[in-house]
Amino acid sequence: MHKHGGGGCGSLVQAVGVSSRAGEVLDQLAVSTVLRCAVNCSSVTRSTPLHLAAERGSAGVVSKLLAAGAVVDARDTAGSTALFLASEAGHTAVVERLLAAGSDPRLGNSAGETPLYIAALRGHLGCVKELLLYCKARGIDWQDPEMYGDSWTPLHAAAVANRADVAAYLLQVGARDDGVGAGGHSVLHVAARKGSSQLLRLLLSAGGVAVVGSRDGSGDTPVDVAKKNRHVAALAEFRRLTAGHTTTRGSQSAATAMA
Repeated sequence: MHKHGGGGCGSLVQAVGVSSRAGEVLDQLAVSTVLRCAVNCSSVTRSTPLHLAAERGSAGVVSKLLAAGAVVDARDTAGSTALFLASEAGHTAVVERLLAAGSDPRLGNSAGETPLYIAALRGHLGCVKELLLYCKARGIDWQDPEMYGDSWTPLHAAAVANRADVAAYLLQVGARDDGVGAGGHSVLHVAARKGSSQLLRLLLSAGGVAVVGSRDGSGDTPVDVAKKNRHVAALAEFRRLTAGHTTTRGSQSAATAMA
């Protein structure tokens, strides 16, 4: 194990040395220093005991480490915090405790993936709910594309992994498909590429009809993407949900895209 976070371990060495020379027992301050040093030491990948406990879902251990002075948002060599690892593994109780201890859900890893993004991608609805509750309580705009390395939002993540339950919840709490990620892809583009009729139905019912005519970086609409990937069920969903609704501007675009 290696030092993580600086002076605590140096203070330990000094305290132990003085106590040894004097032949005395470590006092309470020295013991506290020992604990802080131990809980914040790290491996060659800069993983701390808190990282390991969070990844394994050991909520009780996480609480004890935090009480002993663990740095809540220490980052490993991949840029991951304990909150990110708990969110990725689907450990809702750990996510709740880390947030209560002040972990910042806006901190992403080196790939720009935040805890909310990775929870949505992995389909961990319980973690998604906890993170969203925290963001709402703290006034954090979780839909801000700037929070994500490639501007792909949690709704994009749910679409990429075809997590219809997560997408449904995100839409329920106000997620919008009015932005584009890398390559100019809207969430509807991603769903069309996946060919998921269930996901497309959710998005179109939530207002996605307005972006059916939008084009990605290659100039393709979501309908074009479905056609290129020969997703017959997806194309049928586009037709079903755009038929008979040609009065609005968005639906006119949808009709044009289907032509």
